Amino acid sequence: MKHDASILIIDDELEFCETVEQVISHFLPQSQVSIALSGREGLEKSEHLQPDIVMLDIRLPDIDGYEICKILKDNPQTQESLILVITGLNHSQDLKIEFLELGADAFLKKPFDDSELIAQIKALLRLKSAEAKIKDECKNLKNEVQVKDNHLSIQADRWKLMLENIAEGIWDWDLQSNSIFLSEQWKEMLGYQVEEIDNTVSLFLNMIHPQDYERFRHEMDNYLNHFAPEFRSEIRMKCGDGTYRWFLYRGCAIWDEDSSPVRVLGIQTDITEYKERVFNLETMALYDCLTRLPNRVLFFELVDKAMQSTKRTKEKIGFLFIDLDNFKGVNDRFGHSHGDIVLKTIAERFQSVLRPVDILARFGGDEFVLAIANHKNRGELDIIINRLQDEIAVPIVIEGNEVVIGFSVGHSIFPTEATDIDKLLVKADQRMYKDKERKRAKTVK
Repeated sequence: MKHDASILIIDDELEFCETVEQVISHFLPQSQVSIALSGREGLEKSEHLQPDIVMLDIRLPDIDGYEICKILKDNPQTQESLILVITGLNHSQDLKIEFLELGADAFLKKPFDDSELIAQIKALLRLKSAEAKIKDECKNLKNEVQVKDNHLSIQADRWKLMLENIAEGIWDWDLQSNSIFLSEQWKEMLGYQVEEIDNTVSLFLNMIHPQDYERFRHEMDNYLNHFAPEFRSEIRMKCGDGTYRWFLYRGCAIWDEDSSPVRVLGIQTDITEYKERVFNLETMALYDCLTRLPNRVLFFELVDKAMQSTKRTKEKIGFLFIDLDNFKGVNDRFGHSHGDIVLKTIAERFQSVLRPVDILARFGGDEFVLAIANHKNRGELDIIINRLQDEIAVPIVIEGNEVVIGFSVGHSIFPTEATDIDKLLVKADQRMYKDKERKRAKTVK
């Protein structure tokens, strides 16, 4: 039976592996899924099966994911397998950078939705298909190349005929003459008329987004100097309407007898929708969808980094746990849609008081948490609390009605009172409830 894709899951949690296998089998029934519950078993199966995709957990009982990723990419029999790193650890951005440098192709943080997993797998399979197409084209083109006096001569008319019949945008960079051929499809993908674009290297490079240019050149140099097995770069290119779109560039070089590159041939694939989908998923995972403030997950990551930096500076961080008073009454009186307006307004007013280095997050409902950087003493926290109270003391007008919201607040100080963020937040939360109880006692009297 022919399978559309071969996928190997390397994870020591059998239940997780079986669940993922069921999801893949449901959405991609023609795929072959294999499971390895340890690093060594995963390496053995990878070499035997040579899967299209390896889903790799970071923490394994014998060999960690870092070493496995390096071994897979160094082994000629497995280096073409695409690696999807899966983990439940925090610091996902730092981990992502480390694994991408080792050769990983994608990154997925537990827990994830079925749709996220399948979207990632489908995207990787498309990239795998594009890679295979590039290598097939390079193989065919190499057969057309005749080596004579250490110089490769390629018949331009035959090249163009072959390239114009490929659907993707094709680019062919002659490194000896520093000239470039850009196919009609390449120009059309960027929204240009054929006659608008000259086939010059300088124009091609100038179309790359300034923030992506150095990375593109670095990745190209790495490949041409044999530090990378393939050329691959995700960059933004300037389109005919003045906007930028994301493209995946993959290419293979043709080498002379001295193993020096003489030209690079590649395919351009539009990945804008994929990039936007990934960005939206990351945004949803890290930010509160109503206020656009960091959520609990991102708050913990940002605060952890701030705490690490204080090891050198010995600075303190003040924490404020804020709970809005009688917010339920706003929802009961005006409805939840107007309650959302109140929450967004309060978040904006809180943000206006803080400095860029301070961290404000919404923990859900009517709870907000602040981390005040470079904190010196309790008096400074009182000043900030007073400013916050002054900001939200200004009535919020809803349908001609003025709404005034107060809040109860508790504080804690790092590292004076604790060095663990959970303990610091518990302490601030307890003080917040004492503040709320004092207000209730006054109301009863």
